[in-house]
Order: sequence, then C-alpha cells, then structure tokens
Amino acid sequence: MRALSLSLLALLALALLAGCSSIPAGRSAVDSVRVVDSGPLDAQDVAAQIATAPSPRFLGLFHVFYDYEIFDASVLQRDLARVERYYRGRGFLEAHARIARVVHTHPDHVRIEIVVEPGPATLDRVVHVVGLDEVPGAIRDAATQAATGALARGARFDEDAYKNAKAAVARALTDHGYAYATVEADAQIDVLAHAVDYTFTAKPGPPAVFG
Repeated sequence: MRALSLSLLALLALALLAGCSSIPAGRSAVDSVRVVDSGPLDAQDVAAQIATAPSPRFLGLFHVFYDYEIFDASVLQRDLARVERYYRGRGFLEAHARIARVVHTHPDHVRIEIVVEPGPATLDRVVHVVGLDEVPGAIRDAATQAATGALARGARFDEDAYKNAKAAVARALTDHGYAYATVEADAQIDVLAHAVDYTFTAKPGPPAVFG
C-alpha cells in the first residue's frame, strides 16, 4: 500500500511538473454545477441537459490532466433555455429556470446553482383515433388501444410518449396488413385545465396481401 501511495504521489508530481492548465485572466473556472428545486424530475437528468459543466478532477484535485471548464455567462443563459425546454417536454409547460447563485469560492473559481420552478403539470386527458371507419372493428380497436395505452388518462404529458403513441398506431395498422398506413398526430392543450387532448388521424390505405 505504501508503494502504491508513493507511485501515485510520483505520478501527481510529474503531472504538476509537466505543467498545469491555467485560467485565463479575468475568467473563472467552474467548480460545480447543481440543479436545486428540480421538482419531480431527477436533478442529475436535468443537469445532463446543460453545456456548463464542472471542471474535471483527479484524486480530488483540479486540472492535473485536464483543462478547466471556464464559466461563460452567455452559455449559462442558453443552458437555462435548454432546462426549460426539457421540463416542457415532460409536461411542465410553465417551467422557468433561473440562476440562483454564481458563488465565487476563490477569486477565479465559481460554484453555480440553478433553480427551476416547474409549475403545474399538464396531464393527458382524451385520446381520439379517427379515419378508421373502413377497417375491420378488431383492427380499429387495436389502433385505438395502441394510442390510449401509450397516453393513459391522467398521466403527465411527455413528448416521447406522444411520439411513441403515433408510431404505435401506425404499427397496429401495418401489423394487420395495412402496409401503406400513415398517421398524423395533433395535441391540443387546454391551458386553464392543464390538460392535453390528442387526435391521431390515420390513413390506412389499401390492405396488402401475399400473392
């Protein structure tokens, strides 16, 4: 263990002698970035959406092998827009992200905290699938169940679930012989009720057969 510790210390000394990255004059390195008050979403998932990142560390120390991450206020402003977009894609259409604090831990080091106010969640309400009057009832039911299964009433709006529902309706048709089927999707938001209604308009086309 002592030999291992000495080896690590020697490696660290060599790295320091080789030259460490420096912080440009008048700029600050980012020590840490934290999302606080993230509501029901995972703070780490939210933080993964932003470009502002903490400086990498090795053995608990900064800049041994890597360059510092330099704080840029304009990048952080764009990050706030990215965070809001992420929340809105997961049902929080009134979300607002703001910088809580940019704290100088040293004259040229900062710690950043971002506060998110998610607001009320928008929930799935009604799902309609139209354009299937000419197809057999069992196939029509399969397409409708594909949509309602992906967008359960009362679930929080999620844009990925919305896209998946559209694909599921199309797949329910193509799996039953309507190889040329297309589906258009529309989501109508009731702002006051914080609810969203969906309409999937299917164009099944002619059934395809072997032969």
